[in-house]
Amino acid sequence: MKKIKTILIIICVLLLLMLLGKAYVYKNYNVEQVVNIKNEGSVVIKHKEVKDYLKYNGVKIRNDFKKYTYEEDDDSYILYNKDDDIVNMFAVYDVDTLLNIFIEYDNSLINKDKVEKYLKDNNINNDMELLNYIEKYKQDINFFSKDFDIKMDYYIKKYVEDVLPLAEEYKVIEGDYTGIIVYGNSYEEEKSIDVLLFEDNRRIVLTFIGMDINEKNILDLVGTVVIYEEE
Repeated sequence: MKKIKTILIIICVLLLLMLLGKAYVYKNYNVEQVVNIKNEGSVVIKHKEVKDYLKYNGVKIRNDFKKYTYEEDDDSYILYNKDDDIVNMFAVYDVDTLLNIFIEYDNSLINKDKVEKYLKDNNINNDMELLNYIEKYKQDINFFSKDFDIKMDYYIKKYVEDVLPLAEEYKVIEGDYTGIIVYGNSYEEEKSIDVLLFEDNRRIVLTFIGMDINEKNILDLVGTVVIYEEE
């Protein structure tokens, strides 16, 4: 009888520890934040060759920036008016892919191998598939959900909040390029257009900011982009 009582006590202690562990995970990783990312349609961009290119950060693009001044500290091309105020800004960045950032996002939160398996199980192989998945993402989390599911739900929502603030609404680029285009307001009356091009595990970000930027001209300009490997 004493032996059975000891076993029951051990089982109760283990169950209590499991419940405390579950309570800790649920309390710390269950958030009410809604994943809000929306595809607003698509734009078609066809590539065309031009003679006069500007080479900049691994990208060749039609040189419409001869009146601009290159600001090396800001890594940008800036057009000034007579009073030296900034009229328009153009910049290109060759940055890590959204997919790689997602995998590496927070090693202290969740195991990298498990994240890679999660992506594989959900057939997420590139940035566009990741964006499509996040847009449709819905996970019903409760106290009895698996710890991994609770943490993954938190992981995705935190990733969206920290990494994708610009991509809450976007349009998909179709045609000769793969990517998205994001529209927004910068400061006061300034508008911004960010173009994200995905190619061969690279993410090229083209940023246009200004009061008189024109969407039609920018899409035409993006159609001259050639992505190359810098020597």
